[in-house]
Amino acid sequence: MEIEKKELITINGGAYSIGTVINSITKIINTVLELGRTVGSTFRYAKNKYMCR
Repeated sequence: MEIEKKELITINGGAYSIGTVINSITKIINTVLELGRTVGSTFRYAKNKYMCR
């Protein structure tokens, strides 16, 4: 089944999905940054053997 040009013009949607993609990428980046902070804090604690008070 092929869609004709006038049918293609009347298709709505799709433009808002880019917002979902950007939101997902942002959440992934934030998760990776938080994981890096957690791992860094763990290494710092293991090296220094004390926590901030």
